[in-house]
Amino acid sequence: MASSYEKYNLTHKNYDRTRLAVGHADTVARLHAHRGHLADLPDLKIIDLGCGTGLQLAAMMAAGMGTSARGELCGLDSSETGLEETRKKLSCYKSKNQPRLINGDMRQVDGATGRFDLVFSSFAMHHLPRQAPGQLLDETRLVLGEAERLLARDGLLAIVTCTPEQMSADLGSMWYYRYFPRAAHLLAQRFIGISDWQQLLAECGFATVEISPVADVYYTAAGIDLTGPFTEEFQAGDSIFALAKSIPGELDEGLAALSTDIASGAAALYLNEVMQRNETHKQAILITASR
Repeated sequence: MASSYEKYNLTHKNYDRTRLAVGHADTVARLHAHRGHLADLPDLKIIDLGCGTGLQLAAMMAAGMGTSARGELCGLDSSETGLEETRKKLSCYKSKNQPRLINGDMRQVDGATGRFDLVFSSFAMHHLPRQAPGQLLDETRLVLGEAERLLARDGLLAIVTCTPEQMSADLGSMWYYRYFPRAAHLLAQRFIGISDWQQLLAECGFATVEISPVADVYYTAAGIDLTGPFTEEFQAGDSIFALAKSIPGELDEGLAALSTDIASGAAALYLNEVMQRNETHKQAILITASR
């Protein structure tokens, strides 16, 4: 599955500029709690659905997850550019097995039934098609069905994503979204609310579901640079810009307003407000589920 609205084969080379891997520590803590003891991280069999440029897989390898001879680390993505970037990242880490990278569709993963201790996905499912009412839920249901099939009997599903509220132009977690309100609205509609997640997971055979804010925020230094949105590199790192470019006038009008606010000092004040807000509301949620 390619992104339904973004050309990641072109933009993935700049994707890491504005974000960090978040939710990793929270996932490990949930995994330990799920197993009732400290999981033997090197022996885990893990697949990352929609692995992108490998930010999360690199964090897992750095923590020694799936790196023993018994372990397994697998990433799946539809972007060859993303997988190329992933290979570069993972080559820096030692492992007794070679991570397996697959160019494919997370709605239909070949083989591997009941294989993985952890099925993971981070900021990927909002790229599923959403052309008609209910289609996003239907497409997400397909991915969750695959996740349930891939999981070992005592395995854990972990999803890092956002709520629609966290994507809000004025009250959400990203400071520059206020300058592109129509695009922010479209993007927020691609994120599933908590009650819908709970229902979808139940429909797909998951009985135990936990949802909570992710402790970390994913700003990089570039991500809080007020001049960043004017550059192609910054724009490649956030889906909102692909949507803004599809709306006549949205990108140019937003950048003009940002330029005015930078000159007046209003942009810096608003950035500080959002960063303080994120200390309590956070930028993402972690959903974990098991049978």
